[in-house]
Amino acid sequence: MAVRAEEKPTLSYSQVSSWLRCRYAWRLSYEERLERAEVRWAPSLGSAVHAGIAAALLRKHAMDQLSRPFDSEAILTAIREGVEQWIKRVMEPVDHDLVDEELAAAIEDAVEQIAPQAVEISRRTLEYIKIWEWRTLTDKQGQPLIEYRFEVPLRGWRCFIGYVDWVAVHEPTRHMWLIDWKVRGAFQPDDNEEINLQHAAYQYGIWRATGHRLTGTMTVQISDKLPQKPKLNKDGSMSRALIRTDWETYKAALIEAGLDPSDYLDMKEKLSTVEWVRPSKHYRTIGEAFAVWKEVIQPVAAELRSKRKRIYRTMSPRVCRGCEYKELCL
Repeated sequence: MAVRAEEKPTLSYSQVSSWLRCRYAWRLSYEERLERAEVRWAPSLGSAVHAGIAAALLRKHAMDQLSRPFDSEAILTAIREGVEQWIKRVMEPVDHDLVDEELAAAIEDAVEQIAPQAVEISRRTLEYIKIWEWRTLTDKQGQPLIEYRFEVPLRGWRCFIGYVDWVAVHEPTRHMWLIDWKVRGAFQPDDNEEINLQHAAYQYGIWRATGHRLTGTMTVQISDKLPQKPKLNKDGSMSRALIRTDWETYKAALIEAGLDPSDYLDMKEKLSTVEWVRPSKHYRTIGEAFAVWKEVIQPVAAELRSKRKRIYRTMSPRVCRGCEYKELCL
């Protein structure tokens, strides 16, 4: 008897990635449904930045629909509202006493530190990419492709589902991009985007779901640090050491200390080498995206639904380090 579509499971990139990484870990997670009994979740800077940026993008899209300008003050206001909504979501379990006092206090402390950082990092990121040069794309129903969930038909499954941060067109170039925000302590090489399986599959998925033929995909890598304030030397001059700061912060410190910024213009060029945001792009045709879908996603999907699939371990430091099933596996 044929299985009805609504009774079939959905497939996500995380399951595909798990299967390709280690079939044994995949089985423990998706067939055995094993997970740690105690999960110590903590709010993250990345999730707060995502919330702030998404709120600003939604506000700009609404303003664009009304042909109204979206200035720096409006950006900052929207970001703050987004981070405030994030705080409410994070604090909800604390309000309902679903966690112990120690964890509740830890969450509150983390939120207090993260929120202002997230607001400033979000603002700096959107100004860096010149948000006013971008326009959010929409699906066939007019829904903006911001924090967007899409579905693609897939044989043997109810569908393949994915979630994208942002899909937009850069007005000066007319290039359309699928964009993913990543808050990181260290930036990864730009050429990682070329072999980003998730983005290739999502580019194909967005085309199938919305009809947009994208130029490619982009991971916007965002530093998880804010500019540092430089230190004064014992003789009253400002340190010229190359630290993680920018000229605006350095100049403000000079003025605060009563020093003339024109005497330190060499630092302006020196600090311009410090990276805060790195947009890593890969230009990918829809034909290339479809090839990845056909040669990677579809074969994996078929294997996962097969009753004769073979399960074995992938043992390597790169795969096993940090795996939650390591102790059980060994």
